[in-house]
Amino acid sequence: PKIPGDNELIDRMLQLENISAEWQTKIHFMPLVPDYYLSYESLLIEEERLGYIRQVIGFLTNKNVQHIQTNANLQQLHKPVCSDRIENYDEFRIHKKVRGSRSAAACDMIQYHFGGNRKKDGYDAGGTNSKAGVQ
Repeated sequence: PKIPGDNELIDRMLQLENISAEWQTKIHFMPLVPDYYLSYESLLIEEERLGYIRQVIGFLTNKNVQHIQTNANLQQLHKPVCSDRIENYDEFRIHKKVRGSRSAAACDMIQYHFGGNRKKDGYDAGGTNSKAGVQ
């Protein structure tokens, strides 16, 4: 079942975004604590996921890694696009509180990569949704 895309969800989403941003800032500016942010959304895309794995292997081994072989597949538990998970997603996405949020950007990225017909859905090659900010 989809979760309701109502004001309660929006307020909770924004609250969690603020908590996440606070922690990222605290950790980023801690002396002697190296940090590296990797988004969940980036890990969904195989090409990006493999690129991050190559970077980590290269960092750890001090060698340039061009190719890696993987034999594992991710087990998809649900469709990744937000519209498959949130009721009345189009209304939710254009809500004034949602438009500039980090969650909206993540949903747009996922929609761009997994949402099907990019041209029909209003997505351009840069991954931004041309319909999302319009009421």
